[in-house]
Amino acid sequence: MTVTDPIDRLRAANPVSPDDAAHDLRPLAVTVPGRDVLERPRVRMSRRGPVLAGGLAVALAFVILAAGALIDGGSAGKRLDIVSEARAALAPGAGILHVKIDLDYVGSPELAPSSTEWWLASDPARWRLLPARAAAGVPSEYAYADGALRSYDRSQNQLQVTARRSDAVGAAGPGLLGPSASGNAAASLEAALASGKVTDTGERTVGGRTVRRLVTALTDDAGFSRFTYDVDPDTFVPVGGTMEFGADRQDVRPMIRFTVATYERLPATAANERLLAIQVPPGTIARPAPSHPHGR
Repeated sequence: MTVTDPIDRLRAANPVSPDDAAHDLRPLAVTVPGRDVLERPRVRMSRRGPVLAGGLAVALAFVILAAGALIDGGSAGKRLDIVSEARAALAPGAGILHVKIDLDYVGSPELAPSSTEWWLASDPARWRLLPARAAAGVPSEYAYADGALRSYDRSQNQLQVTARRSDAVGAAGPGLLGPSASGNAAASLEAALASGKVTDTGERTVGGRTVRRLVTALTDDAGFSRFTYDVDPDTFVPVGGTMEFGADRQDVRPMIRFTVATYERLPATAANERLLAIQVPPGTIARPAPSHPHGR
């Protein structure tokens, strides 16, 4: 098909069946877990490269830690050190990570600018996600806690709860590039660092601040995609970037510009804990969903 909407473009590259939509967190693709904004954030990797959905989300996480390998020169010894740092960053941290990303659909003027936002905490794992855009039939809010994934469809005022017996994916949260295929984020990260598919273009000034720019590109059945990421050169905290799509490398145009508006650690107070749960109005219809016996 001819793809004119970035949502359709990414859906074509990363199809998700209706039956899987409530169980597979890959289409949510928006979490940047972490310990502190002054430390390198945790990263969740995907089997298929950058994924945007739940409307759209931003594939930032890959370069945050891949940048370390590029900057350190990429030798085997250095790469192992980077993986060790990544594993340390994957350790649970205190507080609640709050991230908000502003999206400007420059390639689709009919789409108004929007934002995607999430809150994430550990010990025990829990999170809440507000996708950028909710397509017809897709819940407009997601949350995870106590082994159950909850999705709330505002248009229907309906809350769906999915219980899980094995929940490595749900507990990990919907990563920016989707959850690890194996549930082992550190192993997926090591594979990503070894792939060498990220280009470090060095430091530059964007919007009055110094950033380090990294670029990754992929070609699939839907065409060519290029993702540009700007990160803080010292902390690797994501700053913003662009996404470009086209039929091939010669026919590529900007489609999405994103800015990380908020990246902060909140104290785990009772008031802030409410940010991790879906707050539904009176009269909401609760609908249980069938669970997958093997953790899907």
